[in-house]
Parts: sequence; structure tokens; C-alpha cells
Amino acid sequence: MINILRWCKDRYEDRLSRTPFDELMTETDYESMMFHFIKQLSDSQINKHRQRFWNIVRFARRGPFKIRLPFGPEDVRSFGGTETRKQRQMPTVEMIQKILSVASERELLWIWMGLGLGFGNDDLARAQPLHFDAKSYDMRRGKTGIARYVLMRPMVWLYLQEYLKKYPRQNDELLFVTRNRYKDFDRKQRSFYLILLTWSAQNNMVLS
Repeated sequence: MINILRWCKDRYEDRLSRTPFDELMTETDYESMMFHFIKQLSDSQINKHRQRFWNIVRFARRGPFKIRLPFGPEDVRSFGGTETRKQRQMPTVEMIQKILSVASERELLWIWMGLGLGFGNDDLARAQPLHFDAKSYDMRRGKTGIARYVLMRPMVWLYLQEYLKKYPRQNDELLFVTRNRYKDFDRKQRSFYLILLTWSAQNNMVLS
């Protein structure tokens, strides 16, 4: 448990005392933490740390804490020798075309922002109209504050404009919210998004 707390303190610094843990810890953070342990600990210790983390998470759900992370063990990679090898079939071009043909404006924009701008789940959850214009996007990384200034892809800008016509947003509002206006995507939406990104990487898809 000490290693887990030490990692969190190093990762989040003073934010750990100011911000609820369920708003800090993401799936990416969890996997970064486990990879950090892999460099230092044996396989058996990795397994123990994984179990301890999820024991802490389950404990935190109770009162008076009532903290629930926006992801669970089934949403992230397993560590400590618990992973099983699975045969995974990549979507075909025809399957992707069918998905794109029925995707909503929001889902289409997720796909093109992922492919064209390299956005992940955390980026999509924080994206606001003020980050983008026709020539570029400027979106600082949430944890480090490092500037990320990149040329805008014409295809992404086109879909962003179409999305904002149907779902107007103020400059400082989130682009994507659920019906309850939470920032987090549900598991089904994340899976849909990741399948498309994986397919594009496997097929060396290039946007114009």
C-alpha cells in the first residue's frame, strides 16, 4: 500500500489533497502506475499491488468516503500474470464503413479527432471549442500543463463545424457531455472509439 500511496503523491503532488481521487485517477494513470511497479517489483509483488489497489477502491465506495472511480478492473489491462491471450479479430473495411454510416455526429467527431489529432479519452473529455480553429488546435495536457500546439486537419475541422451547428457550445463549455452532463464516457462508447483507433493503426490509415 505504501508504494501505491507514494506513486499517487509523486503523480498528483498537492492536487491529491485538493481534488477528489475519483476526479484524478484515470485508466491511463492506473496503467502508468502498474508499469512503474513492473520496473521495480517481481511478478508476485505486481499481482499483490494490483489486488491491493482494487481492495482500496472497493473500500472507498463505502461511507463516509463514497468514492467511485469512473472505471473498473474490467476496463483496464490486467497485470501480475493474470492476463489471458485472446484471439482478436480486427474489423474489416466493410465493417468500419457500416459503423461510420450509422454513427451519430458526436461519434463521427470522436473518430476523426482520434485519428487526425491523436486524441484519447481524456482529451475528448476535456475538449472545448476554444481549443480549436481552422488552422490549429492548442490544448495543454491536463496533468503536466505542457503546451500542445498542432496543425488542424481539414477533415477534423469539417466534422467539428458540423457538430457545433447541431450542438452549439460556448467557447469554454465541454464539447462532449452525456445526458447527465458527466465528463466520462460510458464503457460501450469507449470500446467503440478504441476499436476504430486500433483498426486505423493496423491499416495505416492516413487522413487528408
